[in-house]
Amino acid sequence: MLLVVVGVGALTLQRSAFLTQRRTDADVFFRAAWAIRTDRNVYTVHDTNEWHYHYPVLLAVLMQPLGQPPPPPTPPRLGPTREYPSWADAGEPDPPGTLPYPVAVVIWYLVTVGALCVGLHWLARAVEESTGDRPSAAFSRRWWALRLWPLAFTAPAVVVTVTRGQVNTLLLMMLAGMVLCAVRGRSFWAGVWLAGAIVLKFMPAFLLLYPLWRRDWRWLLGAAAGLGVLGFVIPGVAIGWSKTLAYHDQWVHALVLPAVGLGEDTTRDKELLGTLKSDNQTPLGVIFRTVYLLTPAGERPMDFPFWMKLVHLGIGGAMVLATMWAGGLWKREARRDTPLLLGLLVMVNLFLLPICQSHYYVLHAVVAAALMDRAMRARGETSLSPSLVWPWGAYLAGTLVPKLPWVEEWKYLGMAMMAAMVLWMVGARTLRRELAK
Repeated sequence: MLLVVVGVGALTLQRSAFLTQRRTDADVFFRAAWAIRTDRNVYTVHDTNEWHYHYPVLLAVLMQPLGQPPPPPTPPRLGPTREYPSWADAGEPDPPGTLPYPVAVVIWYLVTVGALCVGLHWLARAVEESTGDRPSAAFSRRWWALRLWPLAFTAPAVVVTVTRGQVNTLLLMMLAGMVLCAVRGRSFWAGVWLAGAIVLKFMPAFLLLYPLWRRDWRWLLGAAAGLGVLGFVIPGVAIGWSKTLAYHDQWVHALVLPAVGLGEDTTRDKELLGTLKSDNQTPLGVIFRTVYLLTPAGERPMDFPFWMKLVHLGIGGAMVLATMWAGGLWKREARRDTPLLLGLLVMVNLFLLPICQSHYYVLHAVVAAALMDRAMRARGETSLSPSLVWPWGAYLAGTLVPKLPWVEEWKYLGMAMMAAMVLWMVGARTLRRELAK
């Protein structure tokens, strides 16, 4: 595993810092952090690929030590290993304390890998504690199995996430903290962890459905407190209250409202919200690409037709109801079912998004950990249960095959989405069977 971490780290460093075109999303975060340090607007600066920052402002505030100045003029393409010239060549001097770009990439890579390890560890603790058994002895075969099998399930998404410098492993860590606190009966802190996930990447706000459904007011109170502190107090102290409120207003109008079809701002359509995202693994994206399969890309509409949005919401709504039914509509689930039920809601959350790229599937580790624990408990072994071989094989094929260069176009067919659907159905069926006992 250490060799894999080092090898993937070397690949990440090459892709991020030593190619003519930087193939990383970390540059977006570095640029937003630089904007905070130099009193620029985090939502108008862009990276070397002309991509913009799409997240709430807290992440940019916390990443200030890794901030990097704006890009230099586009260099000539002299080969895949040509380095960029000094940032000073762009006419923008480095602020005091600016790290060399490769160093910032390495630090961010270690942060994302560390968050992945912590998240997998907390998930393993959650699924073990949910049964009331004593946790496995540290570094025993079962201890490793509960942490490595979920990683194996989601390996294609994990590799893409860390090599692209994305934040999904941090999101997994926060959701794992939420699940662990929920299992331990610490609803307030589960809400705080959920608030952290929402402030990092707004999409987990859907998971507030769970405490509303269970009428867990302490959870909701923790979420409200976390959103207040993380979303307003910390940024307000760091950059000022008026600027914090202005950033939130700009973020809502540029991203949140257009994402739900209520805004008029189209500046993020090409990068994030439009129909051109070929890796959009939602029912909405797959239906669109199927309908316009034979239409040249330049002739396709830039927005999803209204009827497609209705079908997408119908599919998502049906999955929400099916998950609630599997978990007992008005029954409070047993503690052992909490990790699996929350994991299924995380999966439904991804299906409901207007845009969901396959590297978001790192979050499927929640369901994978719960299923793996049940399989090992039933057999008393640490090997992969036969009952999980075919779902894992289908899931791995659906998420890995479209990433191969000679069949990359298969992602247009929604193979990753179908693989996720298989995993969701297996999890919902398992949960329903346990409830019926």
